[in-house]
Amino acid sequence: MKKIILLLFFVLGISIMAEKFTSGIQKKREVFNEVEKVSWFSADSEKYFNEENGKHNFQIIEENNKEYLIQWKPELDFECTCHAKKIKRYINQPYSKDEISKGEKEGKLKRYRIYPDFRKNVYYVKDYADLKGEKYDYLYFGYDSKLKKIVILDKNSDIVEVLEEGKEI
Repeated sequence: MKKIILLLFFVLGISIMAEKFTSGIQKKREVFNEVEKVSWFSADSEKYFNEENGKHNFQIIEENNKEYLIQWKPELDFECTCHAKKIKRYINQPYSKDEISKGEKEGKLKRYRIYPDFRKNVYYVKDYADLKGEKYDYLYFGYDSKLKKIVILDKNSDIVEVLEEGKEI
């Protein structure tokens, strides 16, 4: 009995203390205007894409009044060895619309249609596969107004990962 009560307190504490998504009261158009023209990626502690555990690298575009998530594996920019540690830096800059259509034909890019979830004020894509090959029936994400970044969410709107903004070269 004591173990059950302790377990209930533990689960309750985790659900209360989890970082929650702060969506703000922005309209869809305002959100996508803020995040369009840049790419978003999984980052390590130094705010660089890490090949070993980087799961997401995408940009959001609009075509024919529909929003799409365009995903690609970042290209290696340079590699060096520093203090016996191999360092790799990747290019995370966004693609132009012409480059996107060319990249899709070559199989470098994947396109996912973005759907809104008005009840939770978040967005999702269906049948998403991240860069590590993990498949999601639904990948939830949103623009966190407090962090000013795109965040990956679980189905309860808890933040799973905060994505960094890709810089143009």
